[in-house]
Amino acid sequence: MSELFEFTSTRVVMERLFEGDPLGLQPATVRAIEGRALLVDPQRFFNILIARAAFCGLLYGVTDHVDVEEWVALRVDETCQQFMEEDWADERSGQPTDPSDDRFNNLLAGTVFDPERARQLALQFNRMSLEMRRPLYQLLVHRQPLEQVAQQFDLSVEALRAMVLDRLGKFVKGPRLVSDLDLEWLLSPGNSEHEQGGES
Repeated sequence: MSELFEFTSTRVVMERLFEGDPLGLQPATVRAIEGRALLVDPQRFFNILIARAAFCGLLYGVTDHVDVEEWVALRVDETCQQFMEEDWADERSGQPTDPSDDRFNNLLAGTVFDPERARQLALQFNRMSLEMRRPLYQLLVHRQPLEQVAQQFDLSVEALRAMVLDRLGKFVKGPRLVSDLDLEWLLSPGNSEHEQGGES
C-alpha cells in the first residue's frame, strides 16, 4: 500500500487510487451510502473520498502494515463529515440550489420535491437518525411502495405516511393529499412506474 503514496503530487496519487481501485474505494462508497442511508450523489461521495485518501496518505504516510479496511473506513467517516460541512456552508450563504448542480441534480429527479431545495432536503435528511433515514431512503431513493417499506421496517402504513409528511412534506413542490401518499405521490406527473415501464 505504501507505494501508492510515494512522494509525488496529490493528482498523481489520485490517479493511482483510481486506476484499478486498489483500495476498494468504489465499493466503499456504495457500502457507505447504502449502509448509512445517505442522500448524496455517489459520484460526489467517491470524488471526495478519493481526494481525502490521497491527501491523508501523502500528509501522514502509510505503512505496508496498516489495516486497509480500517484506514478506508476512517476516510469514509471524514468524507461524510466533509460533504455535510460543504453543504452547510453553502446553505448558510443563502444561495438557492442550482438544479443543474451535479451535486444535487439527480437526487430528486422525477419526484414531486422541489429541485431548488435539494441541498436543504439532503441536509435535513442526512441529519436524521439512521433508524428514521432507512425507511425514508427506500421510499425516496429506491422508490419502493409505501406498503412494502412499512412492512419491511415493521411500521404501520399510517406511521410511515406521517413520517414522510413530517420530514419531507415541506419540500414538496405543489399540494398533495395524505390519501395520495403512496409511490405515485413521490413521483412527479409523467414519471409513474406505469408510464415508464409501458405495457408488459
